[in-house]
Amino acid sequence: MSSGDCERSEQAAAYLLGALEPSEADGYREHLEDCPGCNSLTEQLRPTLVTLTEDVPRRKAPERVVARVMDEVHAEAELLRAAGPRADRPSPRPGWRARSPRLLVGVGALVTVAVVAVAIFAGSSSGPRVIQARLSANTPGHAFVRQSATGAELVVSGVPRPPAGEIYEVWLAPTHGSPRPTNALFGVGANGDASVDVPYDLHHVKTLLVTAEPAGGSQHPTSPPILTAALASA
Repeated sequence: MSSGDCERSEQAAAYLLGALEPSEADGYREHLEDCPGCNSLTEQLRPTLVTLTEDVPRRKAPERVVARVMDEVHAEAELLRAAGPRADRPSPRPGWRARSPRLLVGVGALVTVAVVAVAIFAGSSSGPRVIQARLSANTPGHAFVRQSATGAELVVSGVPRPPAGEIYEVWLAPTHGSPRPTNALFGVGANGDASVDVPYDLHHVKTLLVTAEPAGGSQHPTSPPILTAALASA
């Protein structure tokens, strides 16, 4: 099955941006293991979305711009809803080459939605802020933190699983002092994807770090960080 045949392909961009609800993200992560089409589409979109989170300037968008963009989003949604559930799906013709023009339009639409989402997340002072994380030199994959006034969510993709008997642990480093442990412990799925909530008071927290620790977590880091993210001042 190609991504053009799967109704869940429209979730790819939102999944990579961490815009899905936790239950939806978990469901989509499991779906990727059984759907080669959506898996391929997700991998096609991943480099573009990572570049966007790195390069989009963090400026507050004027309210009139946000309102105009959201009006367009709602208008497009209404058109698709009125046209029926199959309106945005390709014709049932065999072969990738036959489907590719329609599919590329779909990919373009997803990237457009991603640009809007990144711009709003990165630019709005009242909404969540997307912060690109830095992975260590020997750690493949991508990661970002979506920070809000009440906490943060770490989203990773393409990251290797921790060594046998270990688990990833999130640490919060204050402006001055040593990183403090959290109970945010996580592993990754077959594609190296995971998301974890960090619902802590982030006031005076400068950096979020992740290390591989013995199962159950540690009170002090026992290995170098696999990733770090400089958080916004709370």
